[in-house]
Amino acid sequence: MPEFFELTFFEKKGETNPLLIIKNISQIFDDVFDTNIYDINSEKTVFEFFEKEKLNEYMVSIPDLVFNESNIKCILYELTRCVDKCLYTTKSLIFASGIYELTNYYMNDIKDIKDIDNELLQKFPVLFFRKGECEQFSQCCYCGNAVCCLNTKAQCLY
Repeated sequence: MPEFFELTFFEKKGETNPLLIIKNISQIFDDVFDTNIYDINSEKTVFEFFEKEKLNEYMVSIPDLVFNESNIKCILYELTRCVDKCLYTTKSLIFASGIYELTNYYMNDIKDIKDIDNELLQKFPVLFFRKGECEQFSQCCYCGNAVCCLNTKAQCLY
């Protein structure tokens, strides 16, 4: 069974129709990753939607995404490019996180976007924000209006 890297988008519930967001994210993901040099098979990628009391989560689970010292910046740039397009086309998305298979574990008790604080965010090795919304994190790459923040203390990516 493959290990999944989870790219999860967060939205305050009720902002936009979830079906439209899922369709938009899956289309953007297919467009970005079907044309890149990495062996990311979008046909095996799992798209999930989690609806909570006051929070929606849109998860893209990428199988067998392997980071190493030579490819991490390139892969993070491609992910940031994808996130940038998602944030641009869906204004209600607030930020995104990236982690190997722990999103549900960390987010299990979170019911409202207001409950997501810096302490919780520090548990994710990769975070994506719009420019100007991530001053407290170390920024590693930009694409358009999206910023990728890398926290190697949270989880070893390689």
